[in-house]
Amino acid sequence: MKGILKFKAWQLFLLIIIPSSWIPTNALGGVIRLFGLLIALIWLYSICIYGQDKRIAIGLPRLNLKFFKINILTIPVLAILIYFLSPQSRGESNFKGDDLREFPFMVVFLYFVFAMFQITILAMKTLTTIELNKEVTFKEYYPNLFYTMVFIVGIWILQPKVTRLIAGDESILNSR
Repeated sequence: MKGILKFKAWQLFLLIIIPSSWIPTNALGGVIRLFGLLIALIWLYSICIYGQDKRIAIGLPRLNLKFFKINILTIPVLAILIYFLSPQSRGESNFKGDDLREFPFMVVFLYFVFAMFQITILAMKTLTTIELNKEVTFKEYYPNLFYTMVFIVGIWILQPKVTRLIAGDESILNSR
């Protein structure tokens, strides 16, 4: 999995953005979008996992990643549940919000959003910690978090940092 951290920005762009923006709403479109989501999750997972070694190298403690790992594993399941629980899968044209059949969809969707946000925050906090060689505050890792929110543009800024700081040589870290 560390290999994904060495990808060029354009390679990651093609593997994540293109499949994730697939338009057809049939089952094949769902599988293609799930592929893009899985690549993004592998990328975020790799940043956190391999970033822990870099945290230790700069004298910071390893983070507790249990909840992070649980969320990484549940996200694909939640994405599949969202696909099957969505009003469109039942043949309805829009989301009404007043039907009890939509409650499971809302719960799963809200946890999906929470889990993605938690995973992204931890990955960007890890990346910024390695970049600044210290524990960081929200104010310091917010720019990297923003780049993930506008991923189409942010990937071109984040991936070179990831390659240089995490997937790169140990000598980069020692030369600071």
